Amino acid sequence: MLNKAKYVMEDYRLLTNKELASALGISLIDENKPTLEEIIKAFNYNQRPLLKAAIELYKRSMEAPLPASVTKAEDVIPILLPLMMDLDKEEFWVLLMDRRCSIIARERLSQGSYHSCTMSIKEVARTALQHNASAVIVCHNHPSGDPNPGESDIKNTKRLKDALMLIEVALVDHIIVAKGGECYSFAEEGIIRIMK
Repeated sequence: MLNKAKYVMEDYRLLTNKELASALGISLIDENKPTLEEIIKAFNYNQRPLLKAAIELYKRSMEAPLPASVTKAEDVIPILLPLMMDLDKEEFWVLLMDRRCSIIARERLSQGSYHSCTMSIKEVARTALQHNASAVIVCHNHPSGDPNPGESDIKNTKRLKDALMLIEVALVDHIIVAKGGECYSFAEEGIIRIMK
């Protein structure tokens, strides 16, 4: 307990990860990159919901303001990074836009495992219609750290683009956010445009 009190008195931002972990009473597998689960386990069961809420609030404070309009992946990546770059499980999100390409809403449609999550074409279409969206950007994360799309990512993106065309909703981009922050944009790589 005396050890923890010493660290509370110091500016925690100046401490190393190892010193911070010691103050929390945890040992790290990788001293440079503690996982969120390692940190949460340092707190007792009753404190964990409060800690998770604090972490979520912090992530939201790091989000960039919504751009007036979206013209390229770089416009939305600052919105996506705080949401997705540190996740240990894949999540699938949709950004919904009006005719001026302004973001009108964002929703998480599914959460999966370390290796995959469901991209439901029906859910994307239903959500777009609910918000009267003219266009969407879909995004998911790769906890593995590799932002490159897999074969199923490419195949499902084509199926989604074709389905959305039937209800007059444009698929502007599909962005993959890798753990650590590296991103892959189907639009910037030219894949969205050449899908037929």
